[in-house]
Amino acid sequence: MSINPKIRRKLKMLFPKRQSEISFYQWMLENWAIEGGLIPQATAARLINVSKARITQMIKEGKLKELRFENQIFVPYSDTMRYAREKIYQKMRKAMSESLQGIEKKVSDNIFKEMEQGIAELLNKSQDIVSDKNSDQ
Repeated sequence: MSINPKIRRKLKMLFPKRQSEISFYQWMLENWAIEGGLIPQATAARLINVSKARITQMIKEGKLKELRFENQIFVPYSDTMRYAREKIYQKMRKAMSESLQGIEKKVSDNIFKEMEQGIAELLNKSQDIVSDKNSDQ
């Protein structure tokens, strides 16, 4: 009886046999707890909708932390999600600012129109009053 390949892979992950596999899992568990999760660069790139090269650049800029195990590079999940939230907040602030500027312009235009109409009405009424006084005399 043979074991399903998917189940075999899962069992291998749960019960590693080689020392390098055991040390990787120990390293991952320790750093996972400290950093709030670890993900490969490619996964981080997909989560925040940038290229893998941009993730590398962000690591060099200090925007994301890099953790290495042998030749594998990981970034903290928590840092990746913080960056994604900041990116979304920036877009929201920009959209709100543009929306408020549009509202301010519309409001100020409407106020000036209403003031012009009010002044015109006052002038008309005052002219009517003056003409009524002149006609009474």
